[in-house]
Amino acid sequence: MVTATATDKNQLITDKLITLIEKGVTPWSQPWYSSPFQNFLTKHIYRGINPILCQIDLVINNWEYPFFITFQQAKELNWLIKKGSKAT
Repeated sequence: MVTATATDKNQLITDKLITLIEKGVTPWSQPWYSSPFQNFLTKHIYRGINPILCQIDLVINNWEYPFFITFQQAKELNWLIKKGSKAT
């Protein structure tokens, strides 16, 4: 379980990577499919550290698709967010 505070981003990333490695997953390996991590609605492709953070959460949560949406976008579309969901 990740125990880092929201302001300690380096520790958060480290904890998540350690969790994956302990599960036997190599998060730096290229998946067989290759779609860029992007916003589902705007098609904005993430840059910088964001693709790495997305890849980590994709593997940890067993998500199949590399598409993300903001809370505000979901709210505007009247989409439901599962109770207890956490932001990436």
